[in-house]
Amino acid sequence: MRDKLEDLWQYRAVFTGRFVKFGIKADRKGNPVSTVLLSEIRDESGIYLCDHLWIEDAKDFYSLDLAAGDIIQFYGRVESYKKGYRGNRYIDVMSKKPMKWDYKITNVMGVKKIIPSYDDYADGYEM
Repeated sequence: MRDKLEDLWQYRAVFTGRFVKFGIKADRKGNPVSTVLLSEIRDESGIYLCDHLWIEDAKDFYSLDLAAGDIIQFYGRVESYKKGYRGNRYIDVMSKKPMKWDYKITNVMGVKKIIPSYDDYADGYEM
């Protein structure tokens, strides 16, 4: 679970992360949704929050001409969601991952590629 993101639940904040790749997933109706995978998510103070996040509706990221490893800064709101198996058969529930709360970043805007200084990210980002 993303415990440090839980502390920011329902707050809008500045985040940074390392770009990994783009992806596509289906929404509940089967329509395609663009996604982006970021690793090493940190807050604006450089405090490590979680190892990775998938961000939905990633159209703002496509215009940046990203390569794996680029550092991205963006504004977003931390929201909660239920994660896990949603079936109702007892045997299925026992054999699959149980439901639990997790946290994601939504309403992403102000996306830009940045080059961090060594002092700001000495404990995590490599130059």
